[in-house]
Amino acid sequence: MYNALEQCSEFIEQFGGHKYAAGLTLKEENYTNFKTKFEEVVKNTISEESRIPEISIDAEISLAEITPKFYRILKQLAPFGPMNMKPTFMATNLRDNGFGKTVGEDKTHLKLSIIDGVNQKTYPAIGFNMGNKLSLIEQNTFKAAFCIDENHWNGYTSLQLMLKDIQKD
Repeated sequence: MYNALEQCSEFIEQFGGHKYAAGLTLKEENYTNFKTKFEEVVKNTISEESRIPEISIDAEISLAEITPKFYRILKQLAPFGPMNMKPTFMATNLRDNGFGKTVGEDKTHLKLSIIDGVNQKTYPAIGFNMGNKLSLIEQNTFKAAFCIDENHWNGYTSLQLMLKDIQKD
């Protein structure tokens, strides 16, 4: 990131950063030129192989294993960041409880309650920018890659699956 910004420095007032993050200041009139040059630099420096999204799965689990105690144990692995990412899990044979829907102003996010196999308990899940996968969960079993997080809403805290991807099972 830093190297790409450095190559675009002619359009930037100031910038700084490191391997995992960067910040910059630029004049509004330089935005379009900066954006064009930055995209060109990135396109020319990132290999085709690096452009293929990849999800590293830490463990396959049953959703029934996700309990408040399990989450407390996961939180002991914090702080999370580039050298210590949140664990990513996978589960198979999942179903939507029938109330899955797209949400957000532009309907780009997927919100659903997942049922795991014969377990009739539902597990709330959200998939940002996954609204286009709504048809995949309707009438089909699917598998999902996800992190586990807390959802704080209306004074209530619950566990929630943060979907990274879903695919037909």
